[in-house]
Amino acid sequence: MFAALVIVSGGCQGVGKWDLNRGATPGAPKDAGFQFSYETANLRAQQLMKDSFFWDVGEEAAPFGSDDGWDAAQRFHAWRLTEKSGDPVAFVNRLRAEWNYPALDWTVSDSVRIKAILDSSTVLDEAIISERVKLLKQAVANSADEKIRNSSEADLRKVVLENSKGDIGMFLLYTDNAIIGVAFAQLVEEGIVEANLKKLTIIALKRQLLPVLINRYDEPVKERRRSQLTRMLSVMEQAVS
Repeated sequence: MFAALVIVSGGCQGVGKWDLNRGATPGAPKDAGFQFSYETANLRAQQLMKDSFFWDVGEEAAPFGSDDGWDAAQRFHAWRLTEKSGDPVAFVNRLRAEWNYPALDWTVSDSVRIKAILDSSTVLDEAIISERVKLLKQAVANSADEKIRNSSEADLRKVVLENSKGDIGMFLLYTDNAIIGVAFAQLVEEGIVEANLKKLTIIALKRQLLPVLINRYDEPVKERRRSQLTRMLSVMEQAVS
């Protein structure tokens, strides 16, 4: 019974990223039709970002291809319309807080510490736990297995808490995607990347290239992701601060 519940609960975790873990984010993009593109990019960005994948919003590893990277970049664009001299790192941290992502150490870069983070559990807000239990209860309601169908609230809660152990690795990925998205958004629009943001972005890219993280992907996704992240790292290292 427990194994079956874990499988069902795992299906609910995809919902969690947007509907359960994220709060409503103030300051949504005002320029709804805006898109980052090679044609409208700063000349310096055009010189560095010639590969087509940089602009592909359907490519998960690309700066604007992940949900978090695209959303963070779009919000940075809207924020920059009125905050010309604002701190991009503070902006990313504000997004993290508004999205209810845990405050992870953005500077961690060694595999041992990252492995420890991946093995830790996310401290879930009670409201999130309750919502996940509700979703899981709905998911098992039509199960052919009577024991699963009649699972108690305590059983479902246990499954939700056990599955939260996998959340922390996803939060690390989501946060890295947001950092990367904002950095490349600034490069595209302004031709520079603020020094502290550049440093964090280089760390984020190198972190996602570590075997402990990139080996979580299957072939051929892993090799495509490795190639694209390596190219992005090269661009970011060449970016002017």
